[in-house]
Amino acid sequence: MRNPSGSQFHHLMVFLSLLLLPGILLAGDATFLVSSATGFLSVSASGASVGNRIPGTLQAAREIKIKALVVTEAETVRLDRIVLVSTELFALDDSFCSSVRRELSGKLKVPESHILLSGSLVPGAPATIPWIGSEGRNDIQEGFSRVMIRTVMAAAASDPKEVQLKIGVNHELALMENNRWILGDGRIQWSHSPSSRVRPTGMVDQELYVLGFFDRQESLHAGLFQISGRRQGGQASEKKSLLWQAGGRLESVHDAVLLPFRGACGDATYLPGIERPESVIAGAIHGAIEESSKADGRRVAAMIRPFEWNVRTFDEFSERGGLDMYADLISEKEREMLAKGLSEDRKGWASLMGEKRASWIQVMSIGEVGLVAIPGDPFSGVGMRIKNRSPFRHTLVIAGANGWMGLLPDEEAFQLGGFETLMGNHGFAERDVTSQVVDQAVDMLLELSQQRSN
Repeated sequence: MRNPSGSQFHHLMVFLSLLLLPGILLAGDATFLVSSATGFLSVSASGASVGNRIPGTLQAAREIKIKALVVTEAETVRLDRIVLVSTELFALDDSFCSSVRRELSGKLKVPESHILLSGSLVPGAPATIPWIGSEGRNDIQEGFSRVMIRTVMAAAASDPKEVQLKIGVNHELALMENNRWILGDGRIQWSHSPSSRVRPTGMVDQELYVLGFFDRQESLHAGLFQISGRRQGGQASEKKSLLWQAGGRLESVHDAVLLPFRGACGDATYLPGIERPESVIAGAIHGAIEESSKADGRRVAAMIRPFEWNVRTFDEFSERGGLDMYADLISEKEREMLAKGLSEDRKGWASLMGEKRASWIQVMSIGEVGLVAIPGDPFSGVGMRIKNRSPFRHTLVIAGANGWMGLLPDEEAFQLGGFETLMGNHGFAERDVTSQVVDQAVDMLLELSQQRSN
């Protein structure tokens, strides 16, 4: 038998150390072991962007960030751990996520259910998924797959830190509003601008969560945070991610890796005209970190299950009529591009109406905290219904995770109408799908909670 090469020997030692560490590092007050890594992918200026109502084009090359966090139980002889990944892309399609989860599962010897992959719904991000009138860029996903796997493996191979989990809760309500407005004539506008707006059609989720892993010196070592606002206005290529900007500021202050996640926010946005909103958000996150308290529980658990749904059945006459009601509320340029883009989208979906598809809904627990990963962009009220029915003391709903089902309005939104409910690459699931997502997510949380208590 040949002696292993240096590279093979290194990988063997890393694997053995991962198996042995949970049994060796039985810290007196540590609840978890964590390790993390950050990766980067350079994307050229060519191609479309997503996150706006009209097709956009990347005006300059971008460097896309990928952050990975591995959380392992500290007091166990088993290798019970979960892998969390957040990316600066808008969203990732189902087949891509399934492929990456499968490969990571084989490399790490971790069940696929324990690996969460999230796009953070960044406005102006490269179009890895089809958007209005544009196709996704497969070249980005191919390159991104390699970088994502390399980043996760780097996190898994890093020396883990003995930590305690703390939970901090703040709010971002001073910055946010529901972005679907009922106008004086009863129509729905997705914008800040109309002077005739009467009231928002729904609420926003004001909770800002931070899960922090603190070392023995009470210093933040790593963590994740979730916010539920979205930047609106301007060309997609000019938008910046407040989510990642705020996280970057906090990382430099705390010398820690922080994973940003987007909550249910399909109808929420940040108020216009606020100077340096990323600083305000960073301040809210910092406040949550400073006021965080020790969490109960020392276990991690996870499950992932298929979610079957149907492509929406639609008729062209009604879709055109819905756009006509909305079209004179926006600029002529945007109206023309939107009409053309949606028309092209519907041509592609016409032969797929009623088709049954399968995505994934995933739930995880870290101590007393429940995580729900949804492969779409649910409205704020959808996320709040899941949280209100959850058996966990704290529940975070993560949007854009493990795939893409498009925008997920609630039933009231469909009844009122508006751009978000029109058929296209931005939203294509049947209208009853959202309530089914809520029910399955809650059922899975209940089951996970029961397993955790046994």
